[in-house]
Amino acid sequence: IRLLRIFGAAFFGDPLHCGLIVVNLNDPRCPIFEALSYTWADDNGDKSHCKRIYIGPEYHTLPVTRNCDLALRRLRTQLERLVWVDAVCINQEDDLERNTQVALMRQIYSTASRIVVYLGEDA
Repeated sequence: IRLLRIFGAAFFGDPLHCGLIVVNLNDPRCPIFEALSYTWADDNGDKSHCKRIYIGPEYHTLPVTRNCDLALRRLRTQLERLVWVDAVCINQEDDLERNTQVALMRQIYSTASRIVVYLGEDA
């Protein structure tokens, strides 16, 4: 599977810069990671990919939903954090990969050190 490495930042509004690493869940050297659970749509039902995160040293852009963006910002600290988040760690354009990864979700969630649930911003 892929894991998202969220690089640290000092401020909430700083751009989301991340990296992707590939790990084997069955490998005893698999790093400790958290799994993120959230709704793709925000409170207004908007699930468009209207925000961007930056991946890797070349800062490739990856469009994400507003809720994904906010959840990753809430998870980010000044230190790196390793997270599995379906919308980013699964290639959503590849049906075969998506189906294979969805079948692994039980193992992914049970292997995670903890599951973080994002319910949206507090009104």
